[in-house]
Amino acid sequence: FEDQVERTPNNIAVVFEQTQLTYQELNEKSNQLAYYLRENYAIKPDDLVGVKLAKSDKMIVALLGVLKSGAAYLPIDVNYPQDRITYIEQDCRCKIVLDEEEMMLCNLERYKYGNENPDPINQSGDLAYVIYTSGSTGQPKGVMVEHSSNVNMSLDQIKTFGITENDKVVWFASVAFDASISEIMMSLYSGAALCIPSEETIKDKEAFVEFLKQTQSTVVTFPPSYLALLSNEDISGLRCIITAGESADPGTAMRVTASGIAYYNAYGPTECAVCVSIYQSTGNAVEKRVIPIGKPISNTQIYILDDSLQIVPIGTLGKLFVSGAGVARGYLNKPEFTQEKFIANPFIEGERMYDTGDLGRWLSDGNIEFMGRKDHQVKIRGFRIELGEIENAILQYSEDLKQAVVEAKESNQEKVLIAYFTTDGSIDKSELRSFLQGRLPDYMVPAFYVELEELPLTPNGKIDRKALPGVDGEDLIRNQYVAPRNETEEKLAAIWQQVLGIEKIGVTDSFFELGGHSLSVAQVINRTHKQFGKTITIKLFFESP
Repeated sequence: FEDQVERTPNNIAVVFEQTQLTYQELNEKSNQLAYYLRENYAIKPDDLVGVKLAKSDKMIVALLGVLKSGAAYLPIDVNYPQDRITYIEQDCRCKIVLDEEEMMLCNLERYKYGNENPDPINQSGDLAYVIYTSGSTGQPKGVMVEHSSNVNMSLDQIKTFGITENDKVVWFASVAFDASISEIMMSLYSGAALCIPSEETIKDKEAFVEFLKQTQSTVVTFPPSYLALLSNEDISGLRCIITAGESADPGTAMRVTASGIAYYNAYGPTECAVCVSIYQSTGNAVEKRVIPIGKPISNTQIYILDDSLQIVPIGTLGKLFVSGAGVARGYLNKPEFTQEKFIANPFIEGERMYDTGDLGRWLSDGNIEFMGRKDHQVKIRGFRIELGEIENAILQYSEDLKQAVVEAKESNQEKVLIAYFTTDGSIDKSELRSFLQGRLPDYMVPAFYVELEELPLTPNGKIDRKALPGVDGEDLIRNQYVAPRNETEEKLAAIWQQVLGIEKIGVTDSFFELGGHSLSVAQVINRTHKQFGKTITIKLFFESP
């Protein structure tokens, strides 16, 4: 980054609302923060500094300042429930958490510190960042990634996507989601401008498209489900679209490629520095069936192995293992999990490889086809979720709950979470959902709640997840039905029914308790605008769902 500052000091580095920072200005602000951290907290390599700020130019100053100080940064999403934030802060044992109050103190003392680059104290094997992922034990796990892994990934993406100082890269992902690292670093390491939309803008499809036009953005990374929402929108100003986090949709990929926009599909777990393989769409015959996850990036090896860790033939289903520069150090304060998932590479002496838990197969052209998971981990709207974490949260609600199983199933052409449970007493599903909303991120809160007399079992006595029943509208949390009372309410109810795939929606039902989420809100707002010629703001929708 500092080399880039010397090359393009006057280029715009960050754009957020009405604020623009040049590379020189961003460098000076982050230098001052680095000196503040070193002087007040005696920072040394591998120290952790939490960053609990909303997405903004201030967040970028904080991340760079932490790295320049010699510490590793740990992003904490301010929108997480307080219980989750408290757990992360206690588990990571940060030296300090940079929140609004701490940044204000730094600003008050900024005059004390110089603008010059601080002397580096890090080696390539020191920690760059820690990001928490969903954990099967019921608590999230911190993944420790070193500088060498981060730099390898960032430089490869700059080369592959052709990022230059003329680009404007969108920061789309949550700061606590590892895709944000890719977006931020490939922009700032190349001299491009990082354009930051607000959370409200991202949730409003039309506002986001307008943001792309106003900022003249050229490069953006989406979950495939969000890109599909934009299929009828004018995004022709973009030069490059990257999808990640979910299986890519062939139809959407073909449309993007046909429009002249470069389309890439990327794959990688948090434990391997965000990205380990990339596929560039060409519109070939294979893409009519599936969009591959591509070939390994630089200094990375992907193995597809059987249960005996032997390489399987081309076209044969196997487990994906990753080795090379991107493999993380392990899980923070969890050596037993590190030992379980990060194992010795049997093909390269002295190397480790990471067991992704994913399934795939080699295609004849050298690309890899992603074939799903081998365990109980899923991805919903691009977010990686351990179903066990949700199950443990459900069981904490009441002693009357005996068992809980969460599954991800298709409903109305999208993947949703379904909670199945057995109980000795009476459980209020609405109160259970509210309980979960206070402890889990919104994307981990189930849409459907199914009470069973007993869970189906396999002959071996294990829960038979494949035998769990399907769901319908009766398994949603609904208020007493009150029919639409006029033509406007009838039309609005029809829009909700189309988007949610549910019949007989009443005027007292809550959109989110019926399984709605931020992406489906965008669909409702768009259809309401077409039907009535009026725009409902995303803020109003969330205030009165």
